[in-house]
Amino acid sequence: MNSWRRLFVKGLPSAPARKGQAVAAGAQEQEATGVFITPQTLTSFPVASTAIVIISGVITKLWPDTDSETVAAIVAFLIGILIFLINVPDLQCKSSGPRVWLIAIAVGLINTFYLVAVALGVFKSLSALGTS
Repeated sequence: MNSWRRLFVKGLPSAPARKGQAVAAGAQEQEATGVFITPQTLTSFPVASTAIVIISGVITKLWPDTDSETVAAIVAFLIGILIFLINVPDLQCKSSGPRVWLIAIAVGLINTFYLVAVALGVFKSLSALGTS
């Protein structure tokens, strides 16, 4: 598994046991699961948020006439899509029906909008409303 996928994939497979060898139930081989489309999504947000800040900061420094909020939103959407696409091979390896794909897409979209909201400071604005 390449290094980029390791940032966003939980439960990397362990080495398979030899035939006839006893294996404890907790030590059995785990399936690799994309963290961006599962309930464990919080582990990918620090890395994604940092990437958004760095990339949008560089773009606005290189092109100062660009709107920083627009750039941050576009970068957040692209990173959300990238993380989803990194996790797609995990779904394709399993016998996934349409229900699994629909859930994965819905969770991926929610998480992408969460990244956009963080990049735009939506939660900061909401907390300011509560204190006024």
